[in-house]
Amino acid sequence: MAKQTKAFCIRNFGNDRQHDTIDEVIQSCREYYRGTPIAIHCRTKTGLIRPVFVDVAETGELYESYPKGGPRRVTKETLEAVSQ
Repeated sequence: MAKQTKAFCIRNFGNDRQHDTIDEVIQSCREYYRGTPIAIHCRTKTGLIRPVFVDVAETGELYESYPKGGPRRVTKETLEAVSQ
């Protein structure tokens, strides 16, 4: 596992990608990880790394892997809130 040097890192069993922006993360998920469970590690302003566990649907939509109360989409706003 490589050290996370950018604000966001998509992790998938060694098939990892690092990105500077949320838009890049979402685009990468849709392009490279369709039909795959992944973890998105978000670096906060204080330097902590918070994971978000995500299932990428075949359609490219992102959903929380372990939601409380039923399926929830992961949006740009979701990732912004985690990285605060």
